[in-house]
Amino acid sequence: MEESPNVSNIFVKFSKKLDSFSRAQEDQRRIVRKESKNALLKSRIAENEEEKRNRIIESYRAFKVPSSRGIEEDEEALLKAYELYKNLLEMQEKSRKDKVFIRRAEIYAPLCEKDFYFSDEKIVFLIAWLRFEKNITDYVPAIIKDASSSPYLDFIEAETFRFSPEQKEIIAIIQDYFYRG
Repeated sequence: MEESPNVSNIFVKFSKKLDSFSRAQEDQRRIVRKESKNALLKSRIAENEEEKRNRIIESYRAFKVPSSRGIEEDEEALLKAYELYKNLLEMQEKSRKDKVFIRRAEIYAPLCEKDFYFSDEKIVFLIAWLRFEKNITDYVPAIIKDASSSPYLDFIEAETFRFSPEQKEIIAIIQDYFYRG
């Protein structure tokens, strides 16, 4: 004679199946919640990146088409400083045979006094303007500020100049938006 299934055994088996089903659903809900959080985080990062990109584009636009007389004067001063620097290099080269040379020269421009340009993120707009608008790529301008003298402009050979990661990103955004195509 066959034993009939015990009601309590059936109930235990059913409870186990129900419990495993509930755990599987909870695991699925956790995965969905985690994916939702990741998607939201990715969305926020993308929004922040887009805001940053737009801020860079608008900031550079003020240099590309000068939005103030001050920016225009800074650009003119930078261009004159570059020309002066190149003339000094040319004179230096010509006088080498006479063993006469310039040991140290500091080029001053009013933009050297502006705190605005002491941030890497700000001077890069002048660097980009000089590079893209004036096609000057052999030297990169830098404002040197040390304890022994007033701030002055120096020009560093482009091959040896080390852009910060932020400067590289800004220049890439400017180049992509304004000068591609």
